[in-house]
Amino acid sequence: MPSKEWWQISIAVGQSHSLSALLQLTRGIEKTVAKLVERLAETSTEVTDEGLADVATVSAGNNRVVRIVMLSRML
Repeated sequence: MPSKEWWQISIAVGQSHSLSALLQLTRGIEKTVAKLVERLAETSTEVTDEGLADVATVSAGNNRVVRIVMLSRML
């Protein structure tokens, strides 16, 4: 059996999902992703070596040896 294109499959699924509805859904998802990326860019901060060391310390349960090993792998 030959492989079907996405639009052939969507037509086979039922008449309730028209091509136009699928395109609208796709556009909506693309707009949402663009807004999320924009928002993340606005709220993000640059991670410093000190900040990375803090993360390693917390992740290591304040164990200095584990912290050093984790930090060396992160950098």
